[in-house]
Amino acid sequence: MKLFSWYHNLSHTRKVTAWSVLCLGPLFLGWTGLIVLSHQTTESAILWTRQLFGWILLITYGFLWSWAIGVSRQPRLTLFRGIAWTITLVVILFSLELVAVLKMVHWALLFEQLTGDVQNLTWAYRRDSELGFRRRPHDRWAGRPTSDIEYQWMKPPSTR
Repeated sequence: MKLFSWYHNLSHTRKVTAWSVLCLGPLFLGWTGLIVLSHQTTESAILWTRQLFGWILLITYGFLWSWAIGVSRQPRLTLFRGIAWTITLVVILFSLELVAVLKMVHWALLFEQLTGDVQNLTWAYRRDSELGFRRRPHDRWAGRPTSDIEYQWMKPPSTR
């Protein structure tokens, strides 16, 4: 006796509907909750939003693959493709993180330079034992850099 014998008797259209409700419904609720939480301005809401965003991304990846497997006419082939894609993504992310751990690349500095938005004071100065800090050699920048609060809370530079 099959546990879900009623499921095998459904037409393909009804299977798609069932899988859509089971997989995409919770995703919609999760993302909606995260969007509502992100519009709160308290410090705890911002910290929760940052932490939950990564988890929601992982859950979305898993739910979308399970939805694709559930609605597929060849679920084993779709499962194999899902495993292959997941392994590929893990290898790519691992290799990108490995060069950062080995201090061969500093991704934040690289992306700031590529976008032209080099305003973080962390990179503008170097520690100095006599002076406390000093400017980097041959470094030129003009304008008012963002403050620590503006940078941390991702706010645009204020005019004050």
